[in-house]
Amino acid sequence: MRENKIMRRKITKETNPASEYDSQRETRVLLEDMNKGIKIIAEQHGDVVKRLDSIDSEIGLIKSDVGSIKLELGSVKSDLKSVKSELGSVKMAVMEVDNKLTINISRNDERFRKIEEKLCLN
Repeated sequence: MRENKIMRRKITKETNPASEYDSQRETRVLLEDMNKGIKIIAEQHGDVVKRLDSIDSEIGLIKSDVGSIKLELGSVKSDLKSVKSELGSVKMAVMEVDNKLTINISRNDERFRKIEEKLCLN
């Protein structure tokens, strides 16, 4: 019996170092996997930062373009007001010409009627 106890102690002592070795190995494997994952995340983070920088510069260009468009739009609005004003003046002039033409046509009709009466064409 005593020999059994001694054998059991030896077996237990022998299995403990083996189980420690396995747990250390397992820990190293897990750390390697974690390091690979962290490396991948770091690389992706770098890519994301580059893309964000690119997008940021594009947004800057777009803001600049929008600013230029706003300035040009102000100029176009001013020109449009000027055109509207001139169009109003042209309308007034056309109305004056139309009135004068109507008056002249009626006067000419009257003259032609009188001439026809004198010539006895009626």
